[in-house]
Amino acid sequence: MEEFNLGNQTNQPQNPTNNKKVIGIVICIAVFVVMIFAIIISSTGDTKTYLTYDNYMKIQTGMTYNEVVEVLDNHQGDLDTSSSYGGYTLSYYTWTNSSGTRCIVVGFENGKVCAKSQYGLN
Repeated sequence: MEEFNLGNQTNQPQNPTNNKKVIGIVICIAVFVVMIFAIIISSTGDTKTYLTYDNYMKIQTGMTYNEVVEVLDNHQGDLDTSSSYGGYTLSYYTWTNSSGTRCIVVGFENGKVCAKSQYGLN
């Protein structure tokens, strides 16, 4: 019986498991890249178009919270703080975009606008 030493050569097919691992890694990297681009686009292309200087200027002293919400295209503000003392209630609400580059802050005394502030509005 004769033996042939072919060294490191094999006639076996490539392992399909290795191909699946490579394909899986490539798919994971592609999904990760797409997610990063989506995050970048969503933070720069904020869709909160109601945060404008024109809308800010429509907010007037004496308006109620519901009137302010109406001016801001029916978007609810986030209650930052509220306190009561001696029959007065003071509350501050904030409307801001996701990246924090545009913001409207409105102060209410007994449910009526008494102060407002903004930054980043054009």
